[in-house]
Order: sequence, then structure tokens, then C-alpha cells
Amino acid sequence: MEELIKAAGAVKIRSLEDVQALAIDVFESDEEFEEFLDFTYANRRREVFD
Repeated sequence: MEELIKAAGAVKIRSLEDVQALAIDVFESDEEFEEFLDFTYANRRREVFD
């Protein structure tokens, strides 16, 4: 599994700063990035409290 991860060029996400550093290449706008974060946080809260 580790070899596949390295071959894909994947990196571990350890913090919000890691996500923000990658967001430049992934999201077309700050608004799109904020929507992604809102969606992610909402789903995490829902999983924790359901």
C-alpha cells in the first residue's frame, strides 16, 4: 500500500494548513474551497453526533 501511495505522489494531510497548501491546485476559487471545508466539517459533526 505504501508503494502505491508514493507512486501516486500522495501526501499525508496532518493539518488545515496542509489542505490550504494543496487548495491552490485543486479549487478554482476561495469560495469553492470554503464550501468544501463547510461540507467536510458538517459531515464530520454529523458522523460524531449521529
